[in-house]
Amino acid sequence: MRYLHVVNGDCAAQVLARALSVAGRDDEVVCLRDDLAIGPIDQIDDAPHARASFWQNVLASDDAALASAFDTEVASIQALARSEFEVVVWHGRSAGDQLALRRVAFHLRSMPDRFNEVGLTLQELDPSSVGPGGQTAVALYSTDILRARLPTIAPVSMLRMSRLALEWQELKRVSSEVRHLSTHTIVGGSFCDIDAQIIERLDPVWQALPPFVRSIMDAHTGFYATDTLIDWRIRELVSMGTVAIRGDGQTREICRMHISVDSE
Repeated sequence: MRYLHVVNGDCAAQVLARALSVAGRDDEVVCLRDDLAIGPIDQIDDAPHARASFWQNVLASDDAALASAFDTEVASIQALARSEFEVVVWHGRSAGDQLALRRVAFHLRSMPDRFNEVGLTLQELDPSSVGPGGQTAVALYSTDILRARLPTIAPVSMLRMSRLALEWQELKRVSSEVRHLSTHTIVGGSFCDIDAQIIERLDPVWQALPPFVRSIMDAHTGFYATDTLIDWRIRELVSMGTVAIRGDGQTREICRMHISVDSE
């Protein structure tokens, strides 16, 4: 049987595409790129421009292509429902993967007989690859593991699909700033939680920014906190006068940006 394979993120799509190629399959891989764990999602399925505006702020970019990318993603998800193929969502134990699963379930809710999944487990992953708090994501698994899991593609029961779709609707209604995975439940949070982690780890002396950002990423267990997200929150704290930075903010790898709780 031929499937449309849905994954969260470019890295996951690349690994899965290799696994399908090794298995001699020409199934299509549909890559969802939006990090659903952060930012407003109340209008994401109907008016994604608000979502694009949020990411333009995070990325400090007014690139018009970004808005187009969100329109394209919505179109890709809607196309799943119009396709004649079975759909299978690959997911690990991470907020991003689980939110993608719920979003696809919502869009396929009227055709439950076409909805399948592969839930990757913690036990299948090398312990050194497990993320903070026991997080896992499809991108972390090897090509061999994904290829071996192809025969385990399983249909999602109507009851489970309905629950996932309802959860997505509720998550959109609440539209928290941040969404964490707690056991098997998605719970809301605030950017203030991330800001507090940043402030708590600051010393009254200058320190190199890259390892500091990494320490925040490693300490955050509710979802995969990216360097892009942490950079943005640091910029917000700088604008509020809570922290200070020095160096060229656009070339920190070269300039070795620093953070201090004191302004110069």
